Amino acid sequence: MKDKVTLSLILLFVGIVLGTILMASGSFLLKKENEELKIKNDKLEQRLFELYREQAEQTKRTAERNGVGG
Repeated sequence: MKDKVTLSLILLFVGIVLGTILMASGSFLLKKENEELKIKNDKLEQRLFELYREQAEQTKRTAERNGVGG
């Protein structure tokens, strides 16, 4: 009986340790992916603002060509 209890406690401890290790490694991978996605997001936002600026310039040129605006 004592051997079963000891074995159970050892297995429980090993399970907790393995679960913690797996959770930590998964967390590390998610953190790394999150950083990469933030970098991609920043690049996309910069590109979007460039496109907005280009569109504003085109609109301004079109308006000047058509004699619209002040």
